[in-house]
Amino acid sequence: MPGSPDNLASSRPGYIGSRSRLRPADEGRDLAKRRSKLGKNKVRLAPQVMAPALDAFAGWMEATLMSAFWGISGMLPLNWASALGFRIMHVVGPRLEKSRHIRRNLELAFPDWPEDEIKRVVARVWGNFGSVMAEYPHLKQIISERLELVGREHAPPLQTNPKPAIFVTGHMGNWELAGAAAGAVGIPLAAVYTEQSNPTVNRRLMRLRQALACDFLTKEESLRRMIRYLSKGTSIGLLMDQRVDPGADLPFFGLETPTTPVPARLALKYDYDIVPIFIERLPGVRFRAVLQPALKPRNPESGIDPRALDVTQQINDAFEAWIRKHPDQWFCYKRRWPKTIYKPGQGAVAAAETSDAKAGGAA
Repeated sequence: MPGSPDNLASSRPGYIGSRSRLRPADEGRDLAKRRSKLGKNKVRLAPQVMAPALDAFAGWMEATLMSAFWGISGMLPLNWASALGFRIMHVVGPRLEKSRHIRRNLELAFPDWPEDEIKRVVARVWGNFGSVMAEYPHLKQIISERLELVGREHAPPLQTNPKPAIFVTGHMGNWELAGAAAGAVGIPLAAVYTEQSNPTVNRRLMRLRQALACDFLTKEESLRRMIRYLSKGTSIGLLMDQRVDPGADLPFFGLETPTTPVPARLALKYDYDIVPIFIERLPGVRFRAVLQPALKPRNPESGIDPRALDVTQQINDAFEAWIRKHPDQWFCYKRRWPKTIYKPGQGAVAAAETSDAKAGGAA
């Protein structure tokens, strides 16, 4: 009879006989297989479950440590806080993974340096970074008491002319003070910045940056908002000492590296000045902001693309000159040149000779 237990039993796969007991044919083997599959699924699921938890814990730890560090730095006198940050990172920094980028960047930029000098400068680069981090809670005091401005004669035209400018700088000295230096001569500024991957750290950092008294826009939204700010008479501040892929291959320390010509094109198209500004760290936790003359294309009759490349090259040249003067104040924590250049023994001299040889062969 359809639907009877006997018929159901005979029609179910894996069971024996139409009138035998309801017993799996290979119960033990099937159970082992199911347990094996369950075990494998647990193994596969474990990283998927654990990874977000570990990331969340690491993010919480980072935020907690940074908040504690800034809290302690804020309670200390400025000189003590800066010295504490220097000493911590002078020791810890060279042991971090990112230190390999600093080392290779310096080896490429200064191929004649001995190993002891490379090690010494790498440690001091990290020490300067530690000081910068410890100085965040003291930015207001630094701006009001410890910051001097050199090259003020390059600023008055910007003050009397309603047209804004594009200020370019690098990760040198305490680079955060570049925006404050523009504000010190009455120039409203919006600084382009990269958000921190840790949202809690980013929020705390932006609160500390309020002492700079300038606006901020992220890199992701920068181009459209840059044009909007410039059209309203607000100048723009850019950090331009890092590699930008894709970009124009322009010499930097004798090695071609991708460099964005977009700021130069923007300035030339709308007739804005491009003004280099550098922050120099002085003894006694004092700082000097150096405004340089606006960069102009050396061949004003050429098209906009050659002029933009020329101005961008002048930016690279200005950065190189400043870094050669203060190599230990350049926080070059990212790969500055293409990967093909980062080979053992491939310094600036060797790469330049290879480039010259290729150019000679092409000729």
